[in-house]
Parts: sequence; C-alpha cells; structure tokens
Amino acid sequence: MFEALHIRFTISLKTDARAGHSLIELLVVLAIVALVAVLPATTLGDVLARHDARNSAQRWQLAIAWAEIASARRGERLVLVSRGSELRLSGATGRVGELTAGSRDEACATNVRRWRSPSGVTIGFVAPFGSPDAARSLYLGAPGSGSRVVVRAESGLTRRETW
Repeated sequence: MFEALHIRFTISLKTDARAGHSLIELLVVLAIVALVAVLPATTLGDVLARHDARNSAQRWQLAIAWAEIASARRGERLVLVSRGSELRLSGATGRVGELTAGSRDEACATNVRRWRSPSGVTIGFVAPFGSPDAARSLYLGAPGSGSRVVVRAESGLTRRETW
C-alpha cells in the first residue's frame, strides 16, 4: 500500500568559475546602502536645528528672568539687548551685565515693533515689578527648519510649533 519514498540529497562543494552576482543584484544592494546612509543624515539635521532653537530659548528664558529680578531689585527700567551671541542688560546707571552664548545663537524674531532693532531684539523691563513692557513673544529658530520655539516674555513659558 505505501511505498517507501527515497530522496537523495547531494551537496556539491565544487564552485563554478562563472558563478557570481549579476549587475542588477549589485545595483539593488548599492541603492539600499545609499538609502540607509542618507536617511539618518536628514533626520539628524532636523534634530540639531530643533536642539539649537531650544538652547537659544532657554538662554532667553534665563536672561528674561535675570532682567525681571534686576529691574525689581534696582527699581529702575532696564533694557535687555541682543547683539549676536551676546545678551546685554543695561539701565540708566549703566551696564548691569551680560550673558554670552557658548555656541552659535539662533535667529530671534518678535511680534513687537518696539522690540525690533537692527542688531536683533531689545526688550524693556519696567520697575517696580520688573515686568516686560509688552506681553508678546520671541520666536527662535532658523528659517526653513520647519519648527521654531516661542518664548512668552511675560511668563517665560515656551512652546514648540511648526512653521
């Protein structure tokens, strides 16, 4: 009824001199390697741009808090001025101090006309409470990066948004 089925496996260790990969196979492998190499580079650039914007926003948060405290303690109007990678705080009696960035600073923009200056942004802080002279925002981020960080000057809060 049942017949025995005999299967014979043979393994040959001999190689054919003509054996190898075809041009199509090599092109497919090269295309995959190129794709794997390019994908991390584009996402790494986005991550670095977001990190730079966040770093600048934290620096501005520190400077705003510092200016509010200094204005309240001195009881006078102080002005926070950005000049390149430097943030200077000065008042009627002269310069109070400065913060210098260790790395490059992101471009800063604002929605308050009187805060705009040719060198960057200038924010006034009014005594006796040391509050900013307008309840508006600073926008930090490189144009074309796809995202920016918004710093609210009156509260120091931040948020990330796409643009």
